[in-house]
Amino acid sequence: MTLDIIPTEDAKLVDCESFERRSNTMAKADISKVIPSLARQALKLAGGDRKAAYSRYIQLYFRQTGRLVPGCDNKDLQAFYEKERDNDA
Repeated sequence: MTLDIIPTEDAKLVDCESFERRSNTMAKADISKVIPSLARQALKLAGGDRKAAYSRYIQLYFRQTGRLVPGCDNKDLQAFYEKERDNDA
């Protein structure tokens, strides 16, 4: 493992891998990036398996737009499903 110098508030050395893991967990999910109709269809195609639904979402998005990058990530999609579940309760 190599250490790269990354400035931090307390001026400690941090290895890049752990810094990236921490920075990725800091971003909040943004459900506005999710296309609701595709999300619902993806979940249906995945047989209700939310883990598999993101792959289906990417496939559906590609079929509609011709682009592989859907503009949302799995965290956004899972937050959308959570909100849908909460609204149904």
